[in-house]
Amino acid sequence: MTRRGYNPKISPWEFILIENYDPHGKVCSIAELKRIPDEERHCVWIFRAHHCIFDGFSIYRLLISLSGQDVKLSSRRERQRCHSLAKGVTS
Repeated sequence: MTRRGYNPKISPWEFILIENYDPHGKVCSIAELKRIPDEERHCVWIFRAHHCIFDGFSIYRLLISLSGQDVKLSSRRERQRCHSLAKGVTS
């Protein structure tokens, strides 16, 4: 999936829904799936987007906001300071 290119005739992003996902990696037959109660079934959303749409920080903010978690994100000034420190430049 990661190596598949984007069709230039459609949007450079997509959501993919995988139903009946087993977080333990077990692969079930259709007959086995029918025996699993609905409340024990899982699904996974995969969001795939071309890098021209998001930079790393904006996609991180989007995913955190969608997760419902309360995470304090650093300000732009703090990020610039950390970036400068990582390069060995001090202000």
